Amino acid sequence: MVQNVFTGGADDNQLDASAFTTTVVLRGLAGRDILIGGSGADRIDGGLGADLLQGGAGNDQFFVALGKDLVAGQYDIIEGGTGNDELIITLNSAQLGTAEMKVELARLKTFLADHGSDPTAHFISDVLHVDLSGVEAARLRVDGVMKTLAEVVPDQPLPGAMKIAVIELHGYSATVTEALTDLSIFHSVTRIDAGSGTPTFDELKNYDTVVWISDAGPSNPTELGNNLASYVDAGGHLITTTFDAQYTDFQDYGRLEADGYLPWTSNNTSYAPSTTAPLPEHELFNIVYDINSISAQSYREISNPSSDATTIGQWQDGTPLVMIDGGSGVLNLTYYPVPGVGAPASGDYIELLANAIVYSEYHL
Repeated sequence: MVQNVFTGGADDNQLDASAFTTTVVLRGLAGRDILIGGSGADRIDGGLGADLLQGGAGNDQFFVALGKDLVAGQYDIIEGGTGNDELIITLNSAQLGTAEMKVELARLKTFLADHGSDPTAHFISDVLHVDLSGVEAARLRVDGVMKTLAEVVPDQPLPGAMKIAVIELHGYSATVTEALTDLSIFHSVTRIDAGSGTPTFDELKNYDTVVWISDAGPSNPTELGNNLASYVDAGGHLITTTFDAQYTDFQDYGRLEADGYLPWTSNNTSYAPSTTAPLPEHELFNIVYDINSISAQSYREISNPSSDATTIGQWQDGTPLVMIDGGSGVLNLTYYPVPGVGAPASGDYIELLANAIVYSEYHL
């Protein structure tokens, strides 16, 4: 096979191979380069700097590497042209393992499936530092091993499109709303105050998932319970946490409680510290974040699962970590996720809440 190799220097380079009909290899090295391929199956690598890479005709490959010198707002602009073109992304396993990268690769996978053949559609990423158009496929080189997007991004959700509501009934300054927002993986996270008023069904239905956190009673528990039940009936997803079960023992939460939406029958709040037992192999513990361990210094819900509930994982004392109601799909985390309270949880507790939100949305 005849191929021509052109390599730039440390400055800004323009390598124009548009007249070539055979395979061309273009390497920009440093600088802000312009690399233009011909009508053959070209291999184009801009190297360092924010580069413009144009494939032209032919089935071309474009190469980018994470961790080079680009900062926020700088991109390699990649224009595939005609033909079936491919992006090769070089990264290491540590970079691949971040939730931010998983979300971005899922977004890339969706873009290529929906718009890869449309040269007018652009995929712009501050994580990958690319502005991509006219490219039909992508693969990864992870620690020197080639992998397809399907291997590293299974058919799972795109959290970046999800709108989350958090009903927080407590008086602490730190909030779960802020902690979930700081993860930067959801479209939006909104706090709802149910202490001074009750969110209506019409308000709740605007959210993909609702997280309910009690450490005080709502202004109208029956109305809140009825509205949450209607929200679940309409396809919404509800996550409950420690103290929700306790409050249902002495307050009337309407249909949510009476009609069996909740995955527990009775409960007792434990103030004894505990750590999770070794976690089972389950998608709940790796769908976005890899969960290793959670320690609860206090405030665990020791609940008896309802007859149709599924339990996933447990504490070292053998009590459930997660319970899911078999009928409604309501998911309960048996720890208190508010950051920094008197005896706070530690470990991957906010990350497991994020996983539970995503898992509920796409599997329950």
